[in-house]
Amino acid sequence: MTIYYTYDIFNEQRYGGVSRYYFEVIKRISADIDVKILAGLYINEYINSLPVTKGVKVPALKYTGFIRRTVNRIFQKIMLKGAGSQSIIHQTFFYQPYIKSPGKIVVTVYDMISEIFPQYFHTGNNISLLKRRCCERADKVIAISQSTKNDLVRLFDISPEKIMVIHLASSLKGNNVLQSFKPFREPYLLFVGQREDYKNFAGLIEAFATSDSLRQSFHIVCFGGQPLSSNENVRLKELGIEDRVHNVRGSDRLLYDYYRNAVAFICPSLYEGFGIPILEAMELSCPVVCSNAGSLPEVAGDAAIYFEPSEAGSLRQALETTLFNHKLLDDLRQRGLERQSLFSWDRCAEETLAVYNSLL
Repeated sequence: MTIYYTYDIFNEQRYGGVSRYYFEVIKRISADIDVKILAGLYINEYINSLPVTKGVKVPALKYTGFIRRTVNRIFQKIMLKGAGSQSIIHQTFFYQPYIKSPGKIVVTVYDMISEIFPQYFHTGNNISLLKRRCCERADKVIAISQSTKNDLVRLFDISPEKIMVIHLASSLKGNNVLQSFKPFREPYLLFVGQREDYKNFAGLIEAFATSDSLRQSFHIVCFGGQPLSSNENVRLKELGIEDRVHNVRGSDRLLYDYYRNAVAFICPSLYEGFGIPILEAMELSCPVVCSNAGSLPEVAGDAAIYFEPSEAGSLRQALETTLFNHKLLDDLRQRGLERQSLFSWDRCAEETLAVYNSLL
């Protein structure tokens, strides 16, 4: 068996959850299987170290994406000429739904955000259409949560028998030493990642600002994402919390320290296809307070305090009743450690390989 991974995500991401997912799977299966990554030119840092067939790593310079895509389409077409009936082509994103090959095609769907919240996407965005076509063309579809599978069936009318649910895992603790330093002097709540629209960061700061006890006792640290925008800074000033909300960026090593020292990790999203930061927090003994939307209850189980993300009062109450209860915080830490142990990259790779084998 030969497995081909399409160039899409390695052409677009230097780092990121999706390319990390493929790195973790490929790392575990490539010792015994011939793996080829169909990226003639790539910017991804993860796959650079994988001992598999691939192209050349290039700098992620501005305005070079078109050049990389053009080269990669040609490279991929040439490489796939060698694919036979005992080959698997795993599409890493949805840019080319009609790949011609005698091999079997697998596609992974990470979420259904563009379908559930189309208002947050540019009207010319055609990812939803391409995603649907990829799913219809594929021999098997991998969904990273049962929630995502349910959405695929409901919104795309994909047969449930065609979809396999394979959960992801966290890599953060395994890539860092156990020693930790305190990166922020005051007690803080941790928010990780982008803050756009469906991530509901606006809802979080609204709830935080309406609570005197929260404002007086905690800061909010946003790790990653873009620097606070002018609109965000204006809103923070209007709410009177411009000195309580901070944006920091850095390596996974620094993120590790922020998880280890946070009072709690807060995930207010209106939807998530999986939610790896939930597992990252749990494996680093950081209590989780999260919304009850999308796949989050599926991932967090009984190891989180939940709230309704569209209701500021629900979010504020969840924070107020959790953050000052030290016994509850300790209980969440213990439950989180137990919960995250149910997810592993070894299991993810084994189940992915089983999907490939089922098609041959």
